[in-house]
Amino acid sequence: MLREPRFALDVAPPRGETTGVGVYIAKIVAEVGQRAPGQLALLGVRPGGPFADVPAVARTTLDGGRYLPWLLRHADRDARRLCADLVHYPIAVAPLRTRVPYVATIHD
Repeated sequence: MLREPRFALDVAPPRGETTGVGVYIAKIVAEVGQRAPGQLALLGVRPGGPFADVPAVARTTLDGGRYLPWLLRHADRDARRLCADLVHYPIAVAPLRTRVPYVATIHD
């Protein structure tokens, strides 16, 4: 039996109040969580951050608290741990090397 594909979303960029990209990420979390429960995973959740309390979602935390070092060293590993089939990096940066297919959004 085939499993449903898992979509991982990098939620590390917003730090506090959700504005700009944080609003964009929050809307994706809400819609995918509602339309495809069990298929959403969150990468880089900041403890106490805007996505720390999203219920019943597979997640990894932002190791070390600094975004760019985590992205380059741990994001791909975290995506694989979550069995992600696709990762969305919402601020136009992604790991230099990755084994998981991804989409990066450039906001204009």
